[in-house]
Amino acid sequence: MNKIKFLYVVFAAIIFYSCKEQSLDVFDESENGASIYFTELYRTGANTIPLDSLSIKFGFMPVGVTSAIDSISVSVAGPTHRADREFKIKIDPEGTLKENIHYQILTDRLIIPAGKNKGIIKLKVLKAEEMKLAPLSTAFELVPNENFNTNIAYRWRDNLQKKTSVLKFRVVADNRFDKPYLWIAKKVQVEGYLGEYSGAKVNLIVELFDEDLEHFINPQYVADKYFTVAKLSFWGSYMSYWLAKEASEGRVHRDENGKEITMGPSNNNSN
Repeated sequence: MNKIKFLYVVFAAIIFYSCKEQSLDVFDESENGASIYFTELYRTGANTIPLDSLSIKFGFMPVGVTSAIDSISVSVAGPTHRADREFKIKIDPEGTLKENIHYQILTDRLIIPAGKNKGIIKLKVLKAEEMKLAPLSTAFELVPNENFNTNIAYRWRDNLQKKTSVLKFRVVADNRFDKPYLWIAKKVQVEGYLGEYSGAKVNLIVELFDEDLEHFINPQYVADKYFTVAKLSFWGSYMSYWLAKEASEGRVHRDENGKEITMGPSNNNSN
């Protein structure tokens, strides 16, 4: 009986800890100060594969694209304030993605705006020749200042056995034509419905279905089962119909090697 009571107490403590960790909107600032953290890292920190980086893939973009603009979200635990509050970051001095060479921070001031509990770091990443050889990367780390502390340093996962830092976020950029993670992790299923990979094919899917390129290249979306059989089947069957209709009207869509874009064999079985 004592052992059962002990297990119950432990279980209750874990639930309480998890709830307390989740309830950042009622964070007691007077007691704990205002804690700052990367939004996506905290949101996905309990996942098998947390979203810990911003990936810029120039190889999947049109050849004429020379830069890409994106943002990293930063959040604060606690109530909003009436005035803007500046936050501070430290940039990895060992990073191969160099500021003012490979990227620029477009945000004039790094702030949490008045009346808000989120701010952004807006970046412009510049395509560079060396990105064809290997990815370039750097990391931004949130550090304490007069406005914010970094007391919320981790997001726990796997029953408190593992933790994800929510204070350091990576930026990675390359200009290579590697297959997206989706075609590697789910090769048989994806090629069955969508056929062999090509950059032009992915760009068509992104455009036709209002998708985001990040979904195809970030392992998190495969781990979280974003690509269901129903989704892949619908894309494959609709694309087969759409490509045939386009070809019948004289618009044959070809990939980057000049080969006509086709879908996978599984779509024929569903007709």
